[in-house]
Amino acid sequence: MTEKQLPDSIVTAKARTARIREESNRLEAEAALAEESRIARQNEDKRKAREDEDRWIKSMELVSSKETMENLHERIRKMREEVPENIQDRLRAPHITEKMQAQIDLECEAGRRAVARAQAQLDANRAARAKMEAIEREREGQMSPVHVPNPRQDEKFPVNKATIK
Repeated sequence: MTEKQLPDSIVTAKARTARIREESNRLEAEAALAEESRIARQNEDKRKAREDEDRWIKSMELVSSKETMENLHERIRKMREEVPENIQDRLRAPHITEKMQAQIDLECEAGRRAVARAQAQLDANRAARAKMEAIEREREGQMSPVHVPNPRQDEKFPVNKATIK
């Protein structure tokens, strides 16, 4: 039988099979391309991580093997000594007016007073806590007597005559 003699269902089935194969091949190619890009991206991430780790290890070697604690302290001292001469000019912004500076000074003073109040409260709390701990240490190992009145054998509880009926 030739192509012309085949029923329509067989012809459409062959065409459908061809379309499905093409779609399948296209999806497989896209998946392979996505997998390759994923692997490339993963390798790039690993390479960057190794570079970062190598840089970190080199910086740690510099601190741990070549410098002693005294050298580190000396570097810190040098950093602290290098203060520009015009530090006050840098601290005071040029756009702040005298009125604004006065307001800032007032707010700073209020903050200092609040800190002093809080510190006084902390000191008072510490003193009270120390006093309570001293009292607890004195009591430790001692028993405070507790008096609980119990009725005698011949009395009913409670012994208040107004409540007994």
